[in-house]
Parts: sequence; C-alpha cells; structure tokens
Amino acid sequence: LERILAEDRPALPRYAAEEDAGWPPWTLLPAGEVLSRLAALRAQLVKRVEDLSSDELARTGVHSRFGEMTIVEWLEFFLLHEAHHLMLVLQRSRQLIHP
Repeated sequence: LERILAEDRPALPRYAAEEDAGWPPWTLLPAGEVLSRLAALRAQLVKRVEDLSSDELARTGVHSRFGEMTIVEWLEFFLLHEAHHLMLVLQRSRQLIHP
C-alpha cells in the first residue's frame, strides 16, 4: 500500500514467506498472539485505507501475474487471498476433529 502511494506503478513481486526474513519469528508465536497481532495490523490497514482520497484509491501497482491493479483491486485481491488461507485452516482443523 505504501509503495503504491509513494511510487508510480511499482512492480510488486509475488510474496513468498520463505524469502521473508520477518516470517520465522511469527512461526514461533502462540496462536493467540498471532491472532492478536493480525487484528491490530488489520485495524491499522482499515484506518489507513479509510483516510485515502479517491485519487489515492485509484493509484496502481503492478502484480507479477495479474498486471496493473488499483488500490481497491489490491484490497479485493488481499481479501480473496486471505479467504483462501482461512479455507485451508478450516479444512485442516476439520481433519483433526474428524480424521
């Protein structure tokens, strides 16, 4: 979000957790702490987006696979991607309950 706001049409590469130096510490956190941090980060994101103007929401970044997308489209993409992860969590948790 900040790159799209600061740069003209930045190219945003595919995210890979295994390449993110900030990821390993998250894997060591208890589930409750992860959920708490995610909720705080989500609140920050919502507040940031609520404060954007129409012109800012129309700014674009270039996805490596899906091409140029506005901030609104990036947010939609983020939510769809997150839903995919939540579905995986649901499926795995159901497998633990009903093997």
